[in-house]
Amino acid sequence: MTNQSPETRHYWVIWDQLLLKDGVLFRHRKDDLPASETLQLITPKVIREAVVHQSRDPVTAGHQGVKKTRRC
Repeated sequence: MTNQSPETRHYWVIWDQLLLKDGVLFRHRKDDLPASETLQLITPKVIREAVVHQSRDPVTAGHQGVKKTRRC
């Protein structure tokens, strides 16, 4: 394993936390709440920036601004 890339060594270490579901790779994440667990999407590096932009840039994503949040 010492001659492998840092990414390969990392996935080797967390192998037991990985889940392949419908062809999509996830990592089990334990939350702060007792008995609470979520799945974290493992996104390939080549499309990571596009995924972030798709989830952050649309009008329906993210924060809607102070006027929409505050009750005035």
